[in-house]
Amino acid sequence: MPSVTVAPKTISQPMPAGAGSLVTVTPAAGATAQLEYTLANAAAVINGTATWMNWARGNVTSAASDIINDDGWLRLSATGGNCTLDIDPSPRSAGWEPFRCDWAGCAASMGNGQRSITVSGAYTATLFDATIRANAAAGAITISLPLAASAYSATTGLGQIITAKKIDATANNVTLAGSGAETIDGAATLAISTQWACVRIQSNGTTWDVISAS
Repeated sequence: MPSVTVAPKTISQPMPAGAGSLVTVTPAAGATAQLEYTLANAAAVINGTATWMNWARGNVTSAASDIINDDGWLRLSATGGNCTLDIDPSPRSAGWEPFRCDWAGCAASMGNGQRSITVSGAYTATLFDATIRANAAAGAITISLPLAASAYSATTGLGQIITAKKIDATANNVTLAGSGAETIDGAATLAISTQWACVRIQSNGTTWDVISAS
């Protein structure tokens, strides 16, 4: 597992981190860590032309961990004591909250994932899905939603946003279904029945809210 410890008033060399990696920042007692990231390619990082952005959590004074959503580079600086950055490329815990837009610099998007995917059969949405294009030409499709609590950050108040769109012209429904007893605007399921119709939903940490439909 890649790891680096930096002394006060120093900054680490850039470290690559792949999408889905678990990143942990651990300041020593009394220390403050500043973590930066960039989505630039390796050449830009090496040449010093990459644009670096601050982690949305700001300064870190106690250990913090989360999963990053995109391939990128990280660098760590420290004040007041040593700070350590650990990158686990294959985390096994499902309990961590994805950074999503905290890393991509799109906080206005309210924490939605970034992936667009086209499906033609039953599908279980992931925490990285932003748009799900459903082709139900071969038969009705059910899209199972992530656990609402896993798609919401109590720390930042950001809830994942998923847009589901039916792209075929058949009469077969595309149905969104909550996890277990979780609901979508109070209902167990929500059906999309016409071509190009779409529904945009957001996790509130307990259930899913419809925020737009067309």
